Amino acid sequence: MNREEVHAFLSELSHHGEYEQEDYSYHVREHALKLLSTFDTSAMYYESHVTVDPLTDFQRVRVKCLADVYNFRLAKLLLRKPTGDEEWRDDAFLTAHSQSLRDIKFRTRQLCAHLMLIDIPVRRYKIEDTVLDSNTQDFFNILPKRAV
Repeated sequence: MNREEVHAFLSELSHHGEYEQEDYSYHVREHALKLLSTFDTSAMYYESHVTVDPLTDFQRVRVKCLADVYNFRLAKLLLRKPTGDEEWRDDAFLTAHSQSLRDIKFRTRQLCAHLMLIDIPVRRYKIEDTVLDSNTQDFFNILPKRAV
């Protein structure tokens, strides 16, 4: 919902005398649901990242099964991050996408809870709203053309 639509909605609310009380309640509820659903949906997609300690082969099998349940992908690589003066830490991570914020929050929370239940400590989780992705469109026209 853009700024003009929100303004129109608020204007309608201020003129509630036009509606019978029952109709008014229904009208407000319908507009509120429309407004809330707009805020739940990403223009492109939400991306969730869950970071865990590096995994043994046995742990990878268990985590992969959980990832499949919640439609996450377990990365095949480790992310090496600096922790201080010439020290590095390896991270394993899982990712998922969704256009619905409610959906991605639910799946992220459930995955984290289940990881901790099987003694896989969760270091971090985050959800990002993607606004630009060259996999969808090379907006800047700087990448080489891919073979189809």
